[in-house]
Amino acid sequence: MQFAGTHLWGDTQFGVRFFSPVISAILAGVMLRFMARETGGRTAFFVMVMLNVTPLMALGSMLMTIDPLSVLFWTAAMVEGWRAVQPGGKTSQWLRMGLWMGLGSLAKYTNLFQWVCWVVFFVMWPPARAHLRRRGPWLALLVAAFFLLPVVIWNSQNHWITIQHVASDGRLGQPWERTFTVDFLLTEGLVLHPIFYAGALWAAVAFWRRKNEFQLYLFCMGAPLFLLYLALSFHSRIELNWIAPSVVPLFCLMAIYWQGRWVELRRVLKPLLGIGVGAGFAVAVLALDPNLLTKMLHRTPPPDLNPLRRVLGWREQAQIAGQERRELEQRDGKPTFIIGEHYGFTSEITFYLPEAKTRVSEEPLVYCYASRAPRNQFYYWPDYLGRAGQDAVFVREVDRPKLKPGWFSEWWHGRADIFAPDHLASGALPAELVEQFESITDLGVRDVVLPGSGVLRRAQFFACHNLRNWTAPAK
Repeated sequence: MQFAGTHLWGDTQFGVRFFSPVISAILAGVMLRFMARETGGRTAFFVMVMLNVTPLMALGSMLMTIDPLSVLFWTAAMVEGWRAVQPGGKTSQWLRMGLWMGLGSLAKYTNLFQWVCWVVFFVMWPPARAHLRRRGPWLALLVAAFFLLPVVIWNSQNHWITIQHVASDGRLGQPWERTFTVDFLLTEGLVLHPIFYAGALWAAVAFWRRKNEFQLYLFCMGAPLFLLYLALSFHSRIELNWIAPSVVPLFCLMAIYWQGRWVELRRVLKPLLGIGVGAGFAVAVLALDPNLLTKMLHRTPPPDLNPLRRVLGWREQAQIAGQERRELEQRDGKPTFIIGEHYGFTSEITFYLPEAKTRVSEEPLVYCYASRAPRNQFYYWPDYLGRAGQDAVFVREVDRPKLKPGWFSEWWHGRADIFAPDHLASGALPAELVEQFESITDLGVRDVVLPGSGVLRRAQFFACHNLRNWTAPAK
């Protein structure tokens, strides 16, 4: 998708993000047709509206990550699977479902869990098991497995590093420290819209009294994934987007359940729906342009309240890194490159620093620091170890100013001291980096500030002098 977007529109923000709203539009069209056929146009319309004003899904329609593709293919497999599991389901429908599930597994490994959802459905709805005596489901499994062949082959050649990475994301190998369940439930409630989130959870529990095959199918396509991460939250912190594929089926279940109770609860449900859609639309608009809130309130909201903080200010960050590199190169009189501690810093500086962007396919100017063990994909890319004798600027993120208790009243009255005293947390430099250079000098901390947004992030810079002949393990 990145190849297609950037070849259509160039290596620009528009090219990178072009397919995100396209995917969102396709997803809305698929769900509108699917739900209209199964439940009627009214329910289908409100499902589409609620999905588009839910903060997590709205952000997914702007930012091109693996999640829009993951959700699209999960939903497409769910739609095709419902057709295939009907008494008159065809083998061709099962094959198409296998295709969508295979593509989904290439988008994100979370999509492999959809097979578990199918197992739960077959267990909970006995009439569907008749399909297990036919070839359709097994051919779908074979098609989906075919898409995983490149992944399996590459991992077998690289010590099954993906399994280690997924396990480390879930922190399964680390001892238990605390429970994150309350954090998980509250934060998901915010990003999924409190009204819709509460309505979906209620429907997932209450629909059993009047359940039918379609409602049970939607439950099985969404709830098992949500419950998996709910269980994992007792041990580890859960990222907000991990449950994204479960949102569409659970919202469909919610719409069907409350539509069935609309007549008896109309006086309550109608204003709740209006408030939910209105508030969700307002949040979605503010997410598109956070400066609107500044203009309306005549105050700059703290960066922590900006939903797009993580994607703003990278051009300014790259300019600071480029300036530090040029100054070090002038002082020492030798070629100088940039090293990022995090893959995010490395990639964003490469993209937004013009001299780095033009050289990326020849001799890169920006690298992620070379380590003995793979920490991210840059481990498998060309590194800087062949540039012995040269200097480098090392950059990493440090803590931003923290809001202090009671900050809101001070901010509302226009006071500037809403942040607690600074305590910059930087920690030790990576051991490999210290070994690779003869000496390293701290250049200080730089704030990345945007008008109307405050301090978006802080970066600490180091001058790394004279790269040694340091050898990393064979890749």
